[in-house]
Amino acid sequence: MFTTATFTDDIYSRDPTTVRLESQVAKLAGHEDAMFVPSGTMGNQLCLRTHLTQPPHSVLCDERSHIYTNEAGGLAMFSQAMTTTIKPKNGKYITLEEVKGKIIGEDVHYAPTKIVSLENTLHGVVLPYTEARRISDYIRSEYKGEIKLHLDG
Repeated sequence: MFTTATFTDDIYSRDPTTVRLESQVAKLAGHEDAMFVPSGTMGNQLCLRTHLTQPPHSVLCDERSHIYTNEAGGLAMFSQAMTTTIKPKNGKYITLEEVKGKIIGEDVHYAPTKIVSLENTLHGVVLPYTEARRISDYIRSEYKGEIKLHLDG
């Protein structure tokens, strides 16, 4: 479909190639619209910032996750968010039990957990679907939108 590409500034959604790509992805994903971003870092930061609207807040993630170890401190800079990290006991991926033990509730002394960020893949390890599902089901049923989920990868 994209055998020729235009190279114009897309600041006002005028670039035909970008507009076609965004429209096609939105249709494939069943969404109203889509937005092209040129890097995973930019995608992560936009998604996280969308959910982190009013500090104080924190993001719970694996201690090796890209949003914590890479991305030039974007989480702190753009979203004014703290991170709470988990060192996986199995050395591979975080588990529901570890997530439950690190969630920070509403307390004036702390930045409450507002996002649980999962990573797939992380250093070549795929987060098992069953574990991702357990974490997702728990967060959605227990916190009913108060804590969001983010998947990098």
